[in-house]
Amino acid sequence: MLKKSLIALALLASAAAPALASTDAVFGNPSPTDDQLAFEKAAIVQQLHQQGVNASDVEDWGNYVRADVTLANGTTQVRFFQPGSLQPVDVNHLN
Repeated sequence: MLKKSLIALALLASAAAPALASTDAVFGNPSPTDDQLAFEKAAIVQQLHQQGVNASDVEDWGNYVRADVTLANGTTQVRFFQPGSLQPVDVNHLN
């Protein structure tokens, strides 16, 4: 059952990806409910997992997605990504 739920979430996340590109609010909705925000965050975490990024939490950080990422050695780092595409952003190039 859990596996089916995760697959369904992944399908919904990939279908919702264009909607997440809004920089009005990084998560695509300027005033989401708590449930909508939780869903949008889970979708972004799932997309990052699909890209090989072991993210555990994401937040709106200005015009970027800030993610807590667990590295192979077990340490956690904060990484930044472009909304929508989730392409990594070098911290030296943040606006």
